[in-house]
Amino acid sequence: MMNDHRAKYVAALGLAMFLAMPAAARAQDEDCVEGGNQNTRGAEVEFTYANSRSDTRTEQERYERALGILEENWTMEEVPPRSYLLAATAYLGLRDYPGADSMLTTPLRTSAATSSRGRSRGSP
Repeated sequence: MMNDHRAKYVAALGLAMFLAMPAAARAQDEDCVEGGNQNTRGAEVEFTYANSRSDTRTEQERYERALGILEENWTMEEVPPRSYLLAATAYLGLRDYPGADSMLTTPLRTSAATSSRGRSRGSP
């Protein structure tokens, strides 16, 4: 009986805290995942299962599936930035450190090339 009251109290407190939280704080979480799409969400699901002890597939299979899901993003004109981070995470899970490094440095090289092209055209 005491546990029922405690659970109701905790639920009510959690709801009150959520409603009292400013909208900007709730929106911050949305900004952090900007640049995601169906493929990035699919890769994140694979990571969740990779860390599950009850999963019948191995961690390696899950990380490889995550990379397979993210492959579609590499053909897009503008690759969602989150794809690089997730691919690096998958490579780390596979213990492929050069692959992880390449996923983290690719956006930097792309960004530097884009900004240097803009400067050569007279942009600030």
